[in-house]
Amino acid sequence: MLVKVFEVKMSKEEAYKIAQNKGSWIWRRVFSKNELTELRLLYVEYVLFNLTFLCKRSMLNKLTVKGRDDVARKGKYNEQYVKIICNGTSCRAALVDSIPKLVEIDIPQSQIQDSEFSEEELIRSAKKISIRAIHRVIGGLPQIASSTCQHIYRPFWVAYYGEMKEGNKVRYITIPADYGHTTKRGEFFKN
Repeated sequence: MLVKVFEVKMSKEEAYKIAQNKGSWIWRRVFSKNELTELRLLYVEYVLFNLTFLCKRSMLNKLTVKGRDDVARKGKYNEQYVKIICNGTSCRAALVDSIPKLVEIDIPQSQIQDSEFSEEELIRSAKKISIRAIHRVIGGLPQIASSTCQHIYRPFWVAYYGEMKEGNKVRYITIPADYGHTTKRGEFFKN
């Protein structure tokens, strides 16, 4: 399956060393009796939303706008652009400043974990966090003018501890294979 993914930067050997250490001291306690049985590369679906909002301009904003043409000063609404990324497994959303380099590769279906939530639920989560952020900065209640979405996949090394048979508890930890590129919770607004 040909998909866009974050670039894999961590080798299997590096992930194996982290998995052998069992992560942090908390995980070492949890996994104390279990041995590492498998290390697998898995791609988790994320959805990147580009949202455009129409915000009523405040009276102060209308009076202090400089260097714009008269049409912009008289305009009733101001456009704001926001980038949001949603995790397909937890439906958590975050504001994005920048996206790392994306690579288009062919991945077997067995290595892909698709979203567990519908696209409507992901859009709802993205709208909620973006409206909250715009409301804090500008005030008022913004209206969504348009939105586009792009499905991307983030690589994780998954380390399994314990035997994989029915009735057995198999513990696991996930290790970001893109060196933990985090999406910052900063704002991404363009005027």
